[in-house]
Amino acid sequence: MKQLLELARLRFGLARSYAEIAGSLGVARSTVQEAVRRFRSAGLSWPLPSEVDEDALYARLYRPTVTSTAAELDFAALSKELARKGVTRKLLWWRRPPYIQ
Repeated sequence: MKQLLELARLRFGLARSYAEIAGSLGVARSTVQEAVRRFRSAGLSWPLPSEVDEDALYARLYRPTVTSTAAELDFAALSKELARKGVTRKLLWWRRPPYIQ
């Protein structure tokens, strides 16, 4: 959602309801609620500083989440296991063999 400045103006400047803001911006009410929650948790107040533009505001409110590192696979061992009779990928998935490091 890239209408954060307008959302902030409507909510904090004009004290509009979530439903009014959602209708005005063409987004879901829950999206407005989530954005307002992010504004509050970021400690932003109205009026916003003049140097804050839409992209900077978006970057501040919607920081990328930290993802866990995926397990490294030993593809040679995995291929060897799959070559055995009766072994399927599903079996290997549930068993979590030692080639997942």
